[in-house]
Amino acid sequence: MSADDTGHGESGVRVVIVDDHPVFRTGVRSILDRNPNIEIVGEAGSCSNALETVERLQPDIILLDLSLPDCNGLELTQEFARVSGASRIVVLSMKTRAETARRAFALGVRAYVTKDSAASHLYKAIMAVMQGQEYVSEDLAHDVHNHDRRAEPLGYGYDLLTSREQEVFRLLAEGKTSKQIAGRLEITAKTADSHRSNIYRKLQISDPMELVRLAARMNVIEPDRW
Repeated sequence: MSADDTGHGESGVRVVIVDDHPVFRTGVRSILDRNPNIEIVGEAGSCSNALETVERLQPDIILLDLSLPDCNGLELTQEFARVSGASRIVVLSMKTRAETARRAFALGVRAYVTKDSAASHLYKAIMAVMQGQEYVSEDLAHDVHNHDRRAEPLGYGYDLLTSREQEVFRLLAEGKTSKQIAGRLEITAKTADSHRSNIYRKLQISDPMELVRLAARMNVIEPDRW
């Protein structure tokens, strides 16, 4: 998918929208276009396209959905810092867990807005970030602020996994073999093994029993399975 680059003038906060749903991007654009202080300069619907778009356009703000088809949005934040260090990231996500928001902030995100928040929250988040502040949706604010972020292990958490890795994680926790996972997901056993290796690395686990315990703690499987 190619970026949709447009200009609305010579001034204003320059924004790139990263979300894999074209209809949602159109909705966000229509909301932000009402404000003369904001200029939508580009859109992207995948991780690879997002990196190219952000590197080329160097926006002030990246509006980022965490659920993308070809990577995990949390990992993408680090790549954005590499290609456009001055860009500030505002997460706009369906994920409403405070743990996810805390991890996002620990990785350098400046604002976290849930998709069910009022449209006014999005503008407030962008303006707050441009003024050097952080912003978090009201429904998450208490849990996010009343937590020691320094204690949050960055390599730990289900939300660090891509959507396909989450599928493999659940199947591994259910005791499925690589061959069984490959058949279920219509991938090769080698690809299933690669996903398993990535899961172990990202979640900092070393054996299947630890994976099952972790899955139970995350409520990915029923606790009585272990």
